[in-house]
Amino acid sequence: MSIEEADIRKVREATDLVALVGERVVLKPRGREFWGNCPFHNEKTPSFKVSPSTQLYHCFGCGESGDAITFVRKLDGLDFIDAVRYLAERAHIELKETGGSKNFGQRARLFQVMQRSASFYQQQLMRTKTPEADAARSYLSSRGLSGAIARKWQMGFAPGHGLLLSELTQAGFSRDDMIAANVAAKSNRDGRLYDRFFNRIIFTINDLQGRPIAFGGRIIGAGEPKYLNTSETPLFSKGSTLYALDKAKANITSTGTAIVVEGYTDTIAMHEAGFTNTVATLGTALTNEHIKILARFAKKLVYLFDGDAAGQRAADRASSLITKDITAESGPRQIDLFVVVLPNGADPADFLSLNDAGAMGKLVQDAKPLLRFAIDRRLDAFDLDVPEQRSRALVEALRILVPIYGTMLASNYVSYIADRLGVTYEVADSCFKTLKKESAYDDKRGLKETTAKEAGAKEAGAKEIDAKEQELIVSFVAYPSLRPLMSKAFKSLQWSREENKSMAQLLQQLDYELTPAQVSSILFDAFPQAATYIAGAELSADEEVAKNRVMIQMYSLREQQLEIATRRSIAKLRTLKADTEDYDSLSATIAQMQHELIDTRRKLSELPKGTAL
Repeated sequence: MSIEEADIRKVREATDLVALVGERVVLKPRGREFWGNCPFHNEKTPSFKVSPSTQLYHCFGCGESGDAITFVRKLDGLDFIDAVRYLAERAHIELKETGGSKNFGQRARLFQVMQRSASFYQQQLMRTKTPEADAARSYLSSRGLSGAIARKWQMGFAPGHGLLLSELTQAGFSRDDMIAANVAAKSNRDGRLYDRFFNRIIFTINDLQGRPIAFGGRIIGAGEPKYLNTSETPLFSKGSTLYALDKAKANITSTGTAIVVEGYTDTIAMHEAGFTNTVATLGTALTNEHIKILARFAKKLVYLFDGDAAGQRAADRASSLITKDITAESGPRQIDLFVVVLPNGADPADFLSLNDAGAMGKLVQDAKPLLRFAIDRRLDAFDLDVPEQRSRALVEALRILVPIYGTMLASNYVSYIADRLGVTYEVADSCFKTLKKESAYDDKRGLKETTAKEAGAKEAGAKEIDAKEQELIVSFVAYPSLRPLMSKAFKSLQWSREENKSMAQLLQQLDYELTPAQVSSILFDAFPQAATYIAGAELSADEEVAKNRVMIQMYSLREQQLEIATRRSIAKLRTLKADTEDYDSLSATIAQMQHELIDTRRKLSELPKGTAL
């Protein structure tokens, strides 16, 4: 699957980054740029800058940078293709896709089916006068869910009896469309279609852009299953979808914390109580795949378990979520996992109906680290006054730490377990090492993670470009009137990195009349990392000031290059024999560089000092 480059460029040019970011962030003008609180990390003082001229953003706090496509990808957790599609739809641009455009056509059709179905279900809940619909409204009212809340959350009622099929057929959708979207199913007995959901309250499940992709149906009265979800479709995968993430992502991103519950009504109750960073799993326990999704937006995850027996069992199973991603050694992808078990067998909705939001906030604030929680649960299962059980407790508690063996966190918790059981650290650590050897845990994975982290650090270092070269590239992009002058200078400069040289060569090939936004787009396509320093640059509105600064940087950079080259040449000259051809040639080169160095310093001294972009 690919999108034509011309279409990608068209999408970029049609997207006003200030308007796009302004939909998620409060931006205020400051000079030529707009500033606001960064949506990628929690901050009180605005350090997030959006440049209308380059159509790039940069955060001076966390270092995030990019263009409109990058912004949507990082904030909504999309891949490149889906981000372009989203922006194209927003700008009413039709994309030409290759290598899978037929499938994309089917996806678009399924989105239409789901939207029409969601509207139908909601209309049935809000307007239909039948005993079944009355029962649905009565149940929602008993749970504190008013009509306004039901409308806000796209809740509905599925009457069954083929009424949805009739609605979709009249709208022009085919049997295949309905089956693929899983709003209809085919009878094994006679092949006839029937409504997937019958006499159920409907909870609409959206993707990150807020588009309906699935439904959860709760039966009214007795019957099984109590909850019925949409099966896997081209739009929906239960294991990689979280209910209400479309509504919660902004708050999760700004606070850095996600709260996870296990029910639709629990999620809605949490949001209505002010905890708008809450999401829910869809009939499954929280998985590592869910955590990876949430880690795109959050650094901390608080898992709320119901206080009943099922919730207690789910809490015990949570130890499977312990991986090296919760340790400091995992680097930027680290996510802190915390646990709350609600008191008195309550679920979140019940707890909030009996207590105010402050009480829930206190529980969330006092959440226990998952690792501590899991170890305590394991130890509490034994009678620690009995030596034999204390020995078994040591083994079982240490077994939890095996996936994070070799980390500082593991070492700290070995000490914690030793203290709880009244044994020395050496005894506990010896037992831990034995468990590690016996474990099927693949040590190679930890090695790969460490290697990947080191490689990432080296890559990050390799991307750090000399400040003066960065500034020249930024100036070429930002000031069209200076491009002829700079293009000539670029040819003589000896760039410190091949990457910088390639960028300079690309810039020299462009039409000088292109706008800064157009040049940024072209450069960003070829060198995405350039966004970091282009978006982060402080630009002067006075082109004369900018010109003086550019001249200073060009002469200063050339001065630095000549100094280095001269020192190296003199060092090499000392290794050569005098009165030889190589010695004389190198001596002449050194003399030439010294003359150029003197001339460069003279020109540099004649320029106004203290100017800044």
